[in-house]
Amino acid sequence: MHTARYSGYLHLITQRVFQRSCQVFENNDLIFSVNITDHDLAEKDFIKFITETSKKYNISSKRIVFEILEETSMNGNVLATENLSKLTDLGYSLSIDDFGAECSNFSQLGKHNYESIKIDGAFY
Repeated sequence: MHTARYSGYLHLITQRVFQRSCQVFENNDLIFSVNITDHDLAEKDFIKFITETSKKYNISSKRIVFEILEETSMNGNVLATENLSKLTDLGYSLSIDDFGAECSNFSQLGKHNYESIKIDGAFY
């Protein structure tokens, strides 16, 4: 994934995965998910591609879950934030992928004998 990210091809891989997923799920009613990254969300035509592809394969937005990698940071990226809002406005579901793995302090809870957990004020 790192090579695709740094070479600028990551969003093209996501597009291919999404298109192929729509093809596979076209003739059933199953819900499916596709991973997306901050690079995908920062593409100006991301929403257009998603909606056109969904429509082409006659797949309702209610059947698609976009899993956002936990390591993804969209701080300061206005387009990525807008695209996330548009996805939910259009009826797509969002999920955080691999929450608590690798990048998160959450993954450290089982590794050490902590006496307390301090929750950031942003969660109040």
